Amino acid sequence: MDRMSGRARSLIGVAAIGACALTAFGAAPRAAQPPAVADPIAQLLVEVHALRLTMEQQATMSPRIQVTLARLSIEEQRISQLTSQLNGIREQLSSMGAVGGPGMKEHVAELESRLTIEVDPAKRAQFEAELRGTKQAITIQTAMQERLRERENDAAQALATEQARWNELSVRLDDLERLMGARR
Repeated sequence: MDRMSGRARSLIGVAAIGACALTAFGAAPRAAQPPAVADPIAQLLVEVHALRLTMEQQATMSPRIQVTLARLSIEEQRISQLTSQLNGIREQLSSMGAVGGPGMKEHVAELESRLTIEVDPAKRAQFEAELRGTKQAITIQTAMQERLRERENDAAQALATEQARWNELSVRLDDLERLMGARR
């Protein structure tokens, strides 16, 4: 009788180890029938081992998902800020209108034409001062528009970078979600 029970125990042990190995390496489906072992303690051992593996996998997945969600939230905030900044710059550019605008260019042409025909030195000096002021205003406006265009470019590039990061994190989160679904 001892010989039979020792042999039965070794068979049960081999079956339990085999079931654990199949569960650990994912070869056995989750909904598979319990092993054909008659000993309920061995079956229970196999189930406890499988449960422990599942809990370990869940424990490692949860922090990864939380970190990815936090990063995704931060990226969304950055994207929102950069979008607002970019829209503000674009509004400034559109409110400035064309450099020198048609009115300023016409005014410069008019002043230059008056200068060529004006003989009174006092009026000439007034036209020259006004012409210098108008040209200086055009130069200042041109420089401001160039700076705004540079800022617009920088903001658009930063926004594209943050959107790419957001997409990358979203894909990573989808992968983690698929991985969790596959393990259930």
